[in-house]
Amino acid sequence: MPDAFVSRFGWLEGKQPIRVGLWLLSDGHYRVLTDEQAQSDLVIAPIRALIVDGPSEKPTPASEAQDDEEAAMPAMLIQRTSRPAAGMEDRDSKARGIPTLKTKRFSTVLTMHGHWEIWHTDILWRVASRSRE
Repeated sequence: MPDAFVSRFGWLEGKQPIRVGLWLLSDGHYRVLTDEQAQSDLVIAPIRALIVDGPSEKPTPASEAQDDEEAAMPAMLIQRTSRPAAGMEDRDSKARGIPTLKTKRFSTVLTMHGHWEIWHTDILWRVASRSRE
């Protein structure tokens, strides 16, 4: 990872384990989140709580169902605990836990809005080439 990325995201430095999340934005396109970002986001916070704390004590009736989009939301957040410095040199460990599509190659992008994102490289290039048309 380039030094500019590490300095922009100070939470990547250090040796203590940290909880990070990957939020699925679209096929092959993830945003990297700190646990604090996940907890403070109105959409992501309840999903994070479900993953970290488990389901509520009071389940809904068996006949009650969510719409498809709402039911799929927990699959949009991948949570893991990792050591910031560990695995940065190892490409496979960075990708561990990310659902694969047709490739195991990933690219990191610092967005115009200051977010760190991970893309499947072939999807990133397909989107980038469309934006130049």
